[in-house]
Amino acid sequence: MFVSDTDNILFLDTLFMYARRFDVEIHAYVLMGNHFHVLLKTREANLCRFMHDMLTTFVQRYNELHDRVGHVFQGRYKAVVVDQQAYGMELLRYIHLNPARSKRLGNASLLQRLRVLRDYQWSSYRAYAGLERCPWPVHTAVLLAQFGTTLTEQHARCARFIKEGLLVENEPFKQLLAKSILGSDTFVDAIKRRVCEGRHDQAAAPARREVTACDLPRVVAAVCEEFYTRPDTIITAHPKHAWRDARRVLLWAAARYATGKFTLEEIGRTFGGVSSTAVGHARASVDHAITHGLPVSAHALAVARRLSPHEDPSNADDEWNEMYQRLAAFYAQYHHVHIVRGSIPDTRLAAWVERQRLVRKGLAANAQPLTDAQIEMLDKLGFVW
Repeated sequence: MFVSDTDNILFLDTLFMYARRFDVEIHAYVLMGNHFHVLLKTREANLCRFMHDMLTTFVQRYNELHDRVGHVFQGRYKAVVVDQQAYGMELLRYIHLNPARSKRLGNASLLQRLRVLRDYQWSSYRAYAGLERCPWPVHTAVLLAQFGTTLTEQHARCARFIKEGLLVENEPFKQLLAKSILGSDTFVDAIKRRVCEGRHDQAAAPARREVTACDLPRVVAAVCEEFYTRPDTIITAHPKHAWRDARRVLLWAAARYATGKFTLEEIGRTFGGVSSTAVGHARASVDHAITHGLPVSAHALAVARRLSPHEDPSNADDEWNEMYQRLAAFYAQYHHVHIVRGSIPDTRLAAWVERQRLVRKGLAANAQPLTDAQIEMLDKLGFVW
């Protein structure tokens, strides 16, 4: 990918241009032949837009430069939320040691690897080691401050700390939670609360589900507590009549609150060897009960409060219930829900539909996205996104 100095300069120019545009701080970076690492700080919740715009522009310019078309990167970038106090220095070392640990060096000696580290010009190491000013406005002060009081001391101790990484194993990402959080227990708990309470970026939905997902034993315990029963009465595929609602709520809760860690197939296999389709039916059935206020909904909502106290699955945002009822009535009358703003008398419904489409496309960041269950209900109506 980065086959020449021109490619490296193009990428860094683009990275720092968009960093300035999106008010993003670049604290460290390294460009390798087929990948890159960047340690950055966003002042606003705009990482996805920053990366999308930056990478899109780079790819366009790269393709023009090389007279080619198509993708440059294999997949979506990987982003990790980092506790700077606990892991900032380790990540600084990990990033800068990439060139010195390259497989291309083979059996190179420690001295040779140190020379590569010192001379490599496509990382921010030389700025941190005080060897030269970085041609791009990298923010070194925050992490350097952890290495001493004077700038000379900071440069020397930082360089020594990074070099020592060649003598010890340095793989901070082994400590990742849900492939997306690196930090102390306190930091992880704080991030989980923000994920539940804050604004939602739909592009990060898979990682968010994995971070907030419950373990299956916790789901079982919550359902048993609500229905005053033992696990063996509801885990079986064929529960007694008295426990059928509890069994249905169990599958619903697992599908709703554990799918970040388990697939529907794994949930079905754990709870009596039923199919993923059966789990999906149970989830849809209980979602329907919640929407229409049927008796089992009270139990489901009580279980939900135990598993996710920050979320109200009844969408007390009663707007959802009202809009869904209006959509269902529209479908019953016209046999479709292809609604275009200005084409129907119900202007409020039309505006709501338009907003959901924008949210789905990531163009309305301040709006609350629909849950997977709600999207599934709209899909069953034939909703046109």
